[in-house]
Amino acid sequence: MIDPGFREFEETSVLRPRILGIKTPQDRRDRRNCVLLGFAIVVAIVIFGILEYKQLHDIAHEAKRSAMGMFKNQ
Repeated sequence: MIDPGFREFEETSVLRPRILGIKTPQDRRDRRNCVLLGFAIVVAIVIFGILEYKQLHDIAHEAKRSAMGMFKNQ
């Protein structure tokens, strides 16, 4: 068995637990960059949502138009 006496004492870490491994920003500019990153993500989600809504709306409108055309031909 190895004698643990030769090992140096290691201090316990004083770091707080991090969410997803992201360190908390220390500088004001770092915090501003995180805010801007969050804002960019929100804007991207809103744009994606608007485009998806428009696409679904156009598909529904086209389906309604083709159904009405089918009833007119009868």
